[in-house]
Amino acid sequence: MRDITVIAILALACPILEAAEVGFSKKPEVSAAGEKVKISFTASAPTDVEVAVLDAKGSVVRHLAAGVLGGKSAPPAPLKPGLAQEIEWDRKTDTGAPAGEGPFAVRVRLGLGVKLDGFLGENPHHFGAFWGMATDPKGNVYILGASTGNKGPDGTRYMQVFDRDGKYVKTIMPMPADLPA
Repeated sequence: MRDITVIAILALACPILEAAEVGFSKKPEVSAAGEKVKISFTASAPTDVEVAVLDAKGSVVRHLAAGVLGGKSAPPAPLKPGLAQEIEWDRKTDTGAPAGEGPFAVRVRLGLGVKLDGFLGENPHHFGAFWGMATDPKGNVYILGASTGNKGPDGTRYMQVFDRDGKYVKTIMPMPADLPA
């Protein structure tokens, strides 16, 4: 069995506007469960939650869960209805690869709220129709589509690349006019 150090990091964000301050009625606990890691906690009132595994640098290795606890609808899996939660981490990254030896930390955040941060691929040009999107191992997003209006009367096809933060990287198609034959 691999020896992995798991540390629980507990961070409370802003409370939900209409509710009293939300916290933990049972603070998060992290324990080894065979080849998996078990994370359990109980929220004090209905709220939204995010659970993630972080590496030693504080970067997210695995997004385990996010949703609303105690709401009218059941939260998305692996969260369960109610305020008490128990989630297992299979020691893999978001891509399904083994996470390695660690150390790792578990972050559980309550009362996050939602706000618009921006638009993916926002630029002064109209994209037109999207035909598909894909990502590469670095997290870059590839957008394939056809432009309309100011990009060409025939609906010019294009493929653009954006980094994981939505910043434009380059246009792959149409190819630049100065490309060697």
